[in-house]
Amino acid sequence: MMKKIILSTSFLVSAMLLMAQTDPDMKSMFLIRPSFNVSNILVQNNNTKTKADKRIGYGIGIEYVKPLTKMFYAAVALNLNSFGYKKVRTNYLHIPVTVNYLSRSQKVTIGFGPYYGIAIGGSYKNTNDKWTKLNFGEGSSDNRSATDIGIITNFGFKLMGVLINTHIYTGLKDVTPGDRQVSNNFIKVRSWVISIPVPLNEIIKK
Repeated sequence: MMKKIILSTSFLVSAMLLMAQTDPDMKSMFLIRPSFNVSNILVQNNNTKTKADKRIGYGIGIEYVKPLTKMFYAAVALNLNSFGYKKVRTNYLHIPVTVNYLSRSQKVTIGFGPYYGIAIGGSYKNTNDKWTKLNFGEGSSDNRSATDIGIITNFGFKLMGVLINTHIYTGLKDVTPGDRQVSNNFIKVRSWVISIPVPLNEIIKK
C-alpha cells in the first residue's frame, strides 16, 4: 500500500513538473549538488528498536527545478549517495521528487516528497575485519534488498549569500532481502544530508 502511495505521489509531482505554467520571469534550472551525510539504520528485532553507529558519507547529484508559483517549486533529482553505518558502506542512486516552498525573502525553503533508491554497490567488514562485497537482491543469500523507498524532507536557508540545504532521508521499506524478512523485524535506512546547490549554467560559464 505504501509503495503505491509513493509511486502515485511521484507520478503526480512529475505531471506538475511537465504541465505547470509559470511566470516568464521565473525560469527552470539545473543544479549540481555536492553533499556530505551522516547516516545509519533503524533496526527492529522482536519489537525492540535500535540504531547502528553512525557513518559519515558523501554524495553528488543533479537536480531539475521548475517553479510552480512565485512561492512553490517542484524538483526531481538524480543523486549518488554513499550511505551506511559503522563497518557497512552502501552506495545508492536516489531519485527524489519533491514540492518545495520558498519564502518571500527567498532565504528559507521547506519541502518534501517520495524518493526511490537503487543500490549500486557496497561492502562490509567481516568477522576478520576485512572489507567484503555486499550482495543485493531478495534471496536468502543476499545481504540487502536492491531497492529502498521512503520520504525525503528538505530544509534550506541562505547564510551570507549561500543557500545551504539539509535533507532527511526516512526509509519506509524494509531493506532486508525479501526471503529473509521476518514479522516484527526490519531494517530501515536513515540519513541526514547537507548540500550546497550550484546552478549548472554558472559552472558552464566558468
